[in-house]
Amino acid sequence: YLNLPQSDLSLLPEDLAGQQLIMRSLVNSLCSVEGIDAVQLLVGGASDVTFGRIDISRPFAPAA
Repeated sequence: YLNLPQSDLSLLPEDLAGQQLIMRSLVNSLCSVEGIDAVQLLVGGASDVTFGRIDISRPFAPAA
């Protein structure tokens, strides 16, 4: 789990490609740690919100 404060969302780029790049970077970095296969992103402790325009209701695995 990676829990970000709601205020961090204001720092995201507005374009979807930029948001996806940040998400991929976070997931790939965390999944490079042994034993971590996927990342569930939370914003303010909740997964029923979005990370910019990205649905975060499910865990993310690293890009192949």
